[in-house]
Amino acid sequence: LVNLLSTLPCHIRWIDSRPDQFAHVPPGVLTLQPEDPLDCVAQAAPDSYFIIMTHHHPLDFDLCEAVLKRGDFRYAGVIGSQTKAQRFRYRLEGKGVNSALLSRLRCPIGLPEVTGKLPAEIAIAVAGEIISVYQQQLAQRQPQPALSQAG
Repeated sequence: LVNLLSTLPCHIRWIDSRPDQFAHVPPGVLTLQPEDPLDCVAQAAPDSYFIIMTHHHPLDFDLCEAVLKRGDFRYAGVIGSQTKAQRFRYRLEGKGVNSALLSRLRCPIGLPEVTGKLPAEIAIAVAGEIISVYQQQLAQRQPQPALSQAG
């Protein structure tokens, strides 16, 4: 996914506790290996895109909670199943995360039409969703042409 996103107009901060993951880092990608990845959530710029893909469900949950409680994200997504999404939403609601923020959480991440489970298929589905989100943002910033009607 990082390789794919690095070819797009994205500023990527790749955060991972496993040093062996950084063997092949694309140019322009900043790698971080913090003791506590929650610190990186707190330090991220407003309107950041957060893609949570750890191998540890409790960490996924803690990161989701931190991102949602910030409330100033452009995109928040976590890899997982519909069951994981329901479980997370229920627990997050119990921790005081409001329904408007919960509705913005993407889980499972990626374009729903891409159903494959191969790593490349998942990466393409997630990258497609990210592209869709940032293109919608760009379209909203474009001035709309004035419409006139002759009658």
